[in-house]
Amino acid sequence: DAAQDLLRVSFYPEQGLSSINYQYRVRRVAHLSESGALVKTEAWDDLVAKVRATNETPGCLGDRCYCNLPLEQRLQNSLLYQNDRQFFRLPPRPASMALGRG
Repeated sequence: DAAQDLLRVSFYPEQGLSSINYQYRVRRVAHLSESGALVKTEAWDDLVAKVRATNETPGCLGDRCYCNLPLEQRLQNSLLYQNDRQFFRLPPRPASMALGRG
């Protein structure tokens, strides 16, 4: 569900979009409902499959880095596998940004 994805793209403004130098996508895999129940998005199953997949060409640092692999393998690993030791947590939403309030 593309509505659950965020994309960051960094570029040099004076050179326009042809100068993209950094990008990544953040996917929302779960959230809490207003009642506090865990709601899993469609991206949840995709994440679980990537975490459970067997990586035949692991990277270094506990498979957190692929700098020791050729570029083609780094790209393949980054698309097919996900280390389950990585996550980030956002702070609670301010009350002024609650759902349904402008």
